[in-house]
Amino acid sequence: GPGHILNLNHGVLPETPLDNVLQMVRTAHETPAPAAP
Repeated sequence: GPGHILNLNHGVLPETPLDNVLQMVRTAHETPAPAAP
């Protein structure tokens, strides 16, 4: 089905500010998924 897969396993370092991670998650929730071909 439509939606996003957001994987935080790679690329988020321990020193990454929490606010940055939270904004990334908010953006993923707010961004519509493209229509399937």
